[in-house]
Amino acid sequence: EDFGNKLTTSLSRQLLKGVTMAPAAPAVPNPVPYFTGREQDLQKLRALLAQPRAFVCILNAPGIGKTQLSLKAAAELRDLFPDAVYFLDLGRRNASSPEAITDTLRETLGISEPLPFEKLLRRVAGQRCLFILDNLETALWPPADANATRDMLRQWVSLLGPGQALLATSRAAAQAGEHSLDLLPLSPQESLDLWQKLRPETPTPGPALPELLQLAEGYPLVLYLLSQRALEAPLPALVQDFRRRKLAAVKIGEGRQASIEASIALSYEALPPAPSPGRRLFHLLGFLPAGAAMATLEVLCGPEWMEACKEVRHVGLGLWAGERFFALPPLRDFACQRATAEELAPLFEYYLKTAAEQDQHFRRDELGEAARQWLQTELPNLHHLWDVQFEKNEKRWVLSLAEVLSQIYQYGVRTGAVRLQTAAKAAAEIGSRLGEANCIKSRGDVHLRLAEYLQARGCYEQAEPIYREIGDRLGEANCLRFQALLAIKEGHLELALTQFARALAIAEAIGDRFTQAFILLEQAEPLLALQQKPQARESLNKAIALFEAINLPDRAQQCRDKLAQL
Repeated sequence: EDFGNKLTTSLSRQLLKGVTMAPAAPAVPNPVPYFTGREQDLQKLRALLAQPRAFVCILNAPGIGKTQLSLKAAAELRDLFPDAVYFLDLGRRNASSPEAITDTLRETLGISEPLPFEKLLRRVAGQRCLFILDNLETALWPPADANATRDMLRQWVSLLGPGQALLATSRAAAQAGEHSLDLLPLSPQESLDLWQKLRPETPTPGPALPELLQLAEGYPLVLYLLSQRALEAPLPALVQDFRRRKLAAVKIGEGRQASIEASIALSYEALPPAPSPGRRLFHLLGFLPAGAAMATLEVLCGPEWMEACKEVRHVGLGLWAGERFFALPPLRDFACQRATAEELAPLFEYYLKTAAEQDQHFRRDELGEAARQWLQTELPNLHHLWDVQFEKNEKRWVLSLAEVLSQIYQYGVRTGAVRLQTAAKAAAEIGSRLGEANCIKSRGDVHLRLAEYLQARGCYEQAEPIYREIGDRLGEANCLRFQALLAIKEGHLELALTQFARALAIAEAIGDRFTQAFILLEQAEPLLALQQKPQARESLNKAIALFEAINLPDRAQQCRDKLAQL
């Protein structure tokens, strides 16, 4: 049994050779240089976060400065958390489920293995560290399962060690036993101090500036957007336009959000009118929580992409973060409401087509690094577009994207199992039996990668008869093949050989040399474990011939290395 476990581990390592899904842990962003005030809030956070197993949630409307306060706290409370601060931007990662939060945590920690949540936290046991969950409402509001998120948060708090704390920012209370800090607007003096940092050239005498600050109601985002408009508009005219916009927002029921809505609307109106490339780009950014890379911008906006970015950035509606251009969450909400179907069609087409192309590179180039990096970086955008299309009942599009992403999901993307389950249901609803079987089988692959063997077996056993029913012999063979791999992991070596034999017979009947080669390679392991060395040698020699015939020399060499060990 011990030998079987060792050879299974060896096989897994060879199959996944070169796979490193997680990048280096990203640095914590710095608060904006014009951060102002909040001394009392920082003192409250210090007192709350110093408590054992602290969980604190900064609450209030968008644009009030929750994220910036969390970053300022991270910078000023280093004495409490000297080892590390881990910043998880759930909004930008579109982390709307516990599985997606786990994926985000794994990437933030810089861990490549697809470990479950509790084992990830064990990796930082002993560290005095702060976890920041920014935009927690992403995992609390529909279509997210708020109860599942709350259960995860309670578990997280229970697993916190000495000197560890959890800090979240959210538009909605988590209701998971946290301490809440309701963030209030800036005071009049703090508003004035912030304005003078943003626009030090503004003369303070005169009624226009105090009136403008009063209308802004102490929202830092509103003050920032108005300061951008003040570059071109005289303050009296800006006050008049802003008041008009606020009244319009109140009439349509915005209420406490009137200042935010009005300030965004003023900046939006300052964009050149349609068909301005800036307006079109801003609309599209609403659907891209992870922002857009320069190559994407060039495709979506054409040769005017640099001018489009300049227009959006000039009015404060977009900004660069590294090599990506994006809009903040409150601005994305506004942009989504104004995008037209004509503008969105090329966006959906581009992402589905490019994801399919990158997936082919990913498969052909044996996990090509560039393709892997593109898929992993764009996954939040792809998932957001998936959700938008699902709400629009575009289930064929969702199914197409699910099948494209199935390969990247197999390498540790925990949320992939959840999304493939959704896609399988969508396939069943539109009558696509092949799509249903593919999603179920791919879900099994994800569970196998996550060492969730019971769930993996259930998926393969569910998909196999569907493939058989529709006459997809290759799908049937692959289900048998992966059930054999599971049998090896569970120590059932004779059963594994039986399933390999059935899968090999189908692959030979349909002439699929690729599948034949891998089965011959994989079945050598249980043959060796059962002391059937002649059969193992024969299997490896056949695999070498097939791998060379289909131009996979690395795999052929892998077989030779095994023969040399014999």
